[in-house]
Order: sequence, then C-alpha cells, then structure tokens
Amino acid sequence: CISARENAWMSGVGFVLDEPENPNHSAVLTEIGRDVASLFDEHADDLLFDIGVPLPNVTFCIRTADRILIELLRRHEGRPILTPEHPVMEAIIDHGPHRIAFNEFARIEVYQPIDRHVTPVGSHTHVLPGLLKARRSHSANIHYPRGKVPALTLHPENPLTDKFGHQSKFRPAVFEKFQGCLAEFGDAHYVSAKKRIQQAFESDQIAAYQKGRDRVERTAEKIALRQFFHLGADSEKLERWQALVGH
Repeated sequence: CISARENAWMSGVGFVLDEPENPNHSAVLTEIGRDVASLFDEHADDLLFDIGVPLPNVTFCIRTADRILIELLRRHEGRPILTPEHPVMEAIIDHGPHRIAFNEFARIEVYQPIDRHVTPVGSHTHVLPGLLKARRSHSANIHYPRGKVPALTLHPENPLTDKFGHQSKFRPAVFEKFQGCLAEFGDAHYVSAKKRIQQAFESDQIAAYQKGRDRVERTAEKIALRQFFHLGADSEKLERWQALVGH
C-alpha cells in the first residue's frame, strides 16, 4: 500500500480466512481459564481473560497471575470494557499483564510492559477503542479478496527502511527479492495493473494509457511510479506520468 513518506510504499504477505457469515465474537470481558496453550510452561497456570475485541479474525486476551487484577477483572466480567478511561483498561495499563492474541493461524504473546506515553521499541500492543468501534478487521487501504479477512500479516524486509522503521538507502536486492514473491502469489488484479503501467511507462505510451478504474489499480500505478523513481527513471518522464496518475 501507499506510504505517507514521499516515494515510499509498504508491502506484506497476508494469510486469510473466510469471513464468518454471522460473527459471534463476544464484545464483553470473559474469563477463559488457565492458559494451557501458553508458549512457556511457567505461565500455564496463569489466567486468560478475553477483553472483548469485537473482530472476526482474532481473539485478544490478557494473561495474569496478579490477584488484585484478577479480582477487578472478575467484578467486571460480562461487561464491555473497551471504552476510554474504563477502570479495567486503566488497571491493565498499570499492571502490564501479558497480551495474548491468537486465531487459527498463529499465537502471539507480548510480555513488554505497557507505557502510557512512549511507544516502546520491539513487540508491543495498542488497543484503541475509537478504531475498534468501526469493527474493521483491517485497514481500508489494504485490499483483500471479497469474503476474506486477514488472520496473519507478515512484513518482509522493506528496501527503504531498516528493521526499526528508520529510512535507509534504497536496496535493489531486497526490492527484487519481494517482486518475485509478488509475481507468484500477489493479488492477480493488482499484479496485472502494475504490469500494465510498467509496460506503458517503459515505452512511454502516455497518450494511449487509460488510468486505473478502481482503488486497486490506482494503488498499483502509484506504487509502480514510486519504484521507478528509485530504479533511476528519467525525472522529466516520471513527472509526466505522476501528473497523469498522481503519486
């Protein structure tokens, strides 16, 4: 998808599930019990609480052995807690229990303490009630096939950023490595649209080119031109095409 950074883009590999016809995920706090599926035996007796994230593609829990926190959670069980400044959410921030997210594809355990002010480096979580109200399983800027929801997203090395997200010099080898994966497994609609503008750009057939008809095609066009920038395309030629399709 398009990045907010100039001449940059983001890429990933999404693993999808069928979207349930009748989503039945509880939107209330629910005690699940001992975490028998814990990645480490030392946490197998700790308690899991589903905090009620109302999404069809993930169960999001906290895990704790803290008796004070458990007592508070049990008092509010069966009620929605994903509201700003809810006492349970405030206590979760203060106590910093493990956050556990899982579905049919994966299980992720995050142990890092929760910081109220600074997003920490490394694995961390965000629970944003304002965003969850929309009950979207993913960003509207990312295209998935109709009837599918993402269950796991992997982000391979980006040719423009390092592992911490800091901007770095364009690395052609990293770029080419993902292009092979995209050509073989990418969304056919997107891949076709990108190939079409690449061929038209290389032959400079700007007068005959028909701009993309939908969001997927327009995204493919803009990303292709951003990539041509890093691949050393003529600047005047690139400006003409960007004026046509945007950037």
